[in-house]
Amino acid sequence: MVGNYQNGYSTGLEKYPPEKAQRFSWWMAIMLHTFPDSLAYDQKLQDMDLAYLFSSE
Repeated sequence: MVGNYQNGYSTGLEKYPPEKAQRFSWWMAIMLHTFPDSLAYDQKLQDMDLAYLFSSE
């Protein structure tokens, strides 16, 4: 059985590079928040990212 963080399995998390965590945080913020000065093109990219995220396993 594969463990996960929610079930108390955290081996290796402390070795995760902070740069990757920061990049992931930025990506989630960009994907989940609407910014007033964003272009229609940026909104379409955001919609596509969300659609991909929710359709992937």
